[in-house]
Amino acid sequence: VYKRQPWVPIENGIFGVLKIGLLFPFATWSPELGIFWAWTLPVFPIVVAINLLVARQMRARTSDRADAERNGPPLREMLSFSLADWLSSIARLAAFVIIPLLVLAVEGSVRAAYFNVAWIITFTVFTLSINAAHALLAENSHEQDKELRNTMQAGLLSLGLTAPIVLVGVIGAPLLLLVYGSDFSDNASGVLRILLLAALPNVVHQIHVGRLRSQGRMGTVIALESALSVIVVGLSWALLSRDGIEGVGVAWLIGLSILAAYAMIREWPALRRAATGRADDADSSSRPHGPGDAGAAGSRATPSTPSPSGDPSGTAPERAGQP
Repeated sequence: VYKRQPWVPIENGIFGVLKIGLLFPFATWSPELGIFWAWTLPVFPIVVAINLLVARQMRARTSDRADAERNGPPLREMLSFSLADWLSSIARLAAFVIIPLLVLAVEGSVRAAYFNVAWIITFTVFTLSINAAHALLAENSHEQDKELRNTMQAGLLSLGLTAPIVLVGVIGAPLLLLVYGSDFSDNASGVLRILLLAALPNVVHQIHVGRLRSQGRMGTVIALESALSVIVVGLSWALLSRDGIEGVGVAWLIGLSILAAYAMIREWPALRRAATGRADDADSSSRPHGPGDAGAAGSRATPSTPSPSGDPSGTAPERAGQP
């Protein structure tokens, strides 16, 4: 589905129009549950319709590749990857969900409102690198022999999009928040600036996680996402009482900086080889599998992300002259 990019804006656009269209009648009918039903009901027909269309299109495009369909990845391998990916998503979302509730419980509704505005803006910036990591997984599953090149391109693209937004946001935070009123401009500018700075190490972390996912190293992905949630939630709890909502921004900046530093240390040998023109060697030699990856990805020395090329092991063919 990631390789069928046109379906993404179509699905999201239809979903948005339906939500807005249903909001007013449902909110009038039931002020308490109207928003819930307006957001929930459109999901079912959209999910069914879009998936049927995508499946039909994919069948038509692969009808002349019967061998690829027969030799697809094993069901057990797909289920293992999906379960591990789900667990990593839960670990990542834990911090995203817990932090606003923690701020509300400790600081109260007024300060929580200031934080939530800054958080919504920052989360939108975070999604740039998250989506780039998803795209990296899709590309690497199709071009496993170009894994390192794809990773570097995804990182540079994500950084190129994120850095200007961070620069504008840090400089113009008070002016941007004037849209919500002078109180938000005065009280939320500090935390917004800190959170936006955290978006820069988030690029490194997300691209690193995207590469790990494409290699099938889901045990490491779960560990990293869990570590991020533990660090951010723990530091936020410790800093909230002393520094207020700005302390939460510091917690995100510290947590993401730690994981970004880890990613750079782990990937530095591969990046150094690529910089000297040996990207192919870096691709083939930068796939270590630790014990933590065995449960999610199996005992493999190469990526096992389901490959549409028809190779049941999900690995790329060996190149001439390579052992």
